[in-house]
Amino acid sequence: MTGSTPMSGGHGTAAAIAPEIERATGISGINTLAVTAATFGLITGSLMGGPLANSLIMKNNLVEKKQKESYETDVDTSLLGGEARVLDGDKINMGFFVILVAMFFGSYITNFLNGLLANVTDKAKLPAYIGAMFIGIFARYLSDKRLESNRDFVPVEEVEIVGSVGLNIFLAMALMTVRLWELLDLFGQLAILMLGQTILMYVYARFITFKVMGKNYDAAVLAAGHCGFGMGATPNGVANMESVVDKFIPSRTAFFVLPIVGGMFIDFVNIFIITAFTFFI
Repeated sequence: MTGSTPMSGGHGTAAAIAPEIERATGISGINTLAVTAATFGLITGSLMGGPLANSLIMKNNLVEKKQKESYETDVDTSLLGGEARVLDGDKINMGFFVILVAMFFGSYITNFLNGLLANVTDKAKLPAYIGAMFIGIFARYLSDKRLESNRDFVPVEEVEIVGSVGLNIFLAMALMTVRLWELLDLFGQLAILMLGQTILMYVYARFITFKVMGKNYDAAVLAAGHCGFGMGATPNGVANMESVVDKFIPSRTAFFVLPIVGGMFIDFVNIFIITAFTFFI
């Protein structure tokens, strides 16, 4: 509960997985441990990403190298010609409805997958949001295919607003219900594990993420983002990258890669990793 469950999964995965681990092991306090670790990771990842990218950029003079590249293919000018759409109540209601539909049908997918998983082990159970993510991805794909004919049915901006409000409410509820006194006997062990996670994330982003992604300006921005969602969640990674590009110059590649990996692929991969490790419990 101090590994990829709260670190890459954030509060959502921690709150979904921890109760199942408590049920399987009969040990109380696991949920508090996971949510506390997620909170630590959220704060630490946000503080670590920006300085790391700043150090890489300044040390390797990456901004000057990036500016020498051609920007003709880096800017989609067609996006600048559209008029800003005014948000209204009907579209926000539609966004809320789309989320509810994804949750409804997604719950059946999750139950089906958990039924299959129950044939293998009774110590693991997929969180409820997995099925909803499948439905959401499929709905967004169908909606974007109908965008040119103005028949899209997923209001992206409104869904983002409703999702942000729901996330803030969830975080408030999760943090308000944390029973920190359950961690008194585990404080020393938890501190060591969290320190180890922080050092590992910094070293990995600095020496692996940066080099594998090309050792250029985009790679430095991605390293900052990786610290954010590697220690917390995707919004942290995006916030880290925004702080970097606000100081220097934009990075289209980084803002294309990280939301897809951190917001979609990592959740599916992480769940299967967590499920596989439950076999050792």
